[in-house]
Amino acid sequence: MKKILVATHGRMASGIQSSIKILTGLQDQLAVIDAYVDNCDLQAEVQSFIEQTHGQPCIILTDIVGGSVAQAVSMLSANQKNVFLVSGVNLPIVLSLLINTEPLTAARIDQLISECQVQRVTSEVKVPSENMKHEDFFAS
Repeated sequence: MKKILVATHGRMASGIQSSIKILTGLQDQLAVIDAYVDNCDLQAEVQSFIEQTHGQPCIILTDIVGGSVAQAVSMLSANQKNVFLVSGVNLPIVLSLLINTEPLTAARIDQLISECQVQRVTSEVKVPSENMKHEDFFAS
């Protein structure tokens, strides 16, 4: 089983887990920490996750680069070659990591990150003319 943790400020992590459940049913393969919403000990939970990997590759995704959650994870995972830290988590990267079948390496993670970047999307609305055929309206 893949070792993936999403740790965020507030309930963003559990929201991602909920979306993963709806989209794939793989929510049990995703550990989450919703920091600062209850009496959870962020450092203890992160440390426990890392220990449970038993030196196997794992990835911890946080919400904000340089934020307090990312800082805590960074301190706890320092000098541990098996732990990959990614900040700026989004649903596409979590989905990609969960369905990835290749070994978890820095190069593979970087590739998935580049494929899952936020993108600006444009769209054009075609206004049908009287001479336009039905097939022409739906052609790209």
